[in-house]
Amino acid sequence: MTLVAGFRCSGGGILLCADREESGDGTKRSINKLREWKGKNATFLFGASGTSAIIANLYTRLEVALAENEQDLQTSHVKVIGDVLRSIHKDFEEFDEWPEMVIAASFYQDIATPLTSFLYGTVGSVLEPVAHYTCKGFGKDLGRYFFQRLFDFWPQRRQAVIMATFVFREAEDHLDGVGRGTDMMYLATQQRTVWTVPYEKH
Repeated sequence: MTLVAGFRCSGGGILLCADREESGDGTKRSINKLREWKGKNATFLFGASGTSAIIANLYTRLEVALAENEQDLQTSHVKVIGDVLRSIHKDFEEFDEWPEMVIAASFYQDIATPLTSFLYGTVGSVLEPVAHYTCKGFGKDLGRYFFQRLFDFWPQRRQAVIMATFVFREAEDHLDGVGRGTDMMYLATQQRTVWTVPYEKH
């Protein structure tokens, strides 16, 4: 079970967050559920909910597909990612729990010239553009409840990290299956930099 969230910050940056708890066979463990992929003119951040084995398979397929279509990703990335999600749904249809994703993407003319950025949530294999923030996975209703009340229009990166820390702690306190710390990755779209915010066990 996973809670994953993403939201835009001032200056065009995007923060992705996911809890670390993986439950199964009566045991719990701590894993990182976020992934970065960087191409020549694009950077993607992925966060996914669901079974860790399916998520690992999903991330591997995404990395291969993005690399194979790197020449025109700015125009083709929605179809490329959608095709991968459809293949995952088809190959793992016996599972009841489909992966839900939050995706951040930024495109560049060169290493110093940003072009555009995107934030998406997924509904099945469809990418849904997001203007401000989104929550997916287990606990998304509770996450949305808090973000609706706390979200400041284009928060600074520090404000966003504090807000996300509070929301994920509340989710851990109120939901079984969310917890063991929160991983955060910040896509600084103006500088083509990704910052990792170390998770905190709480």
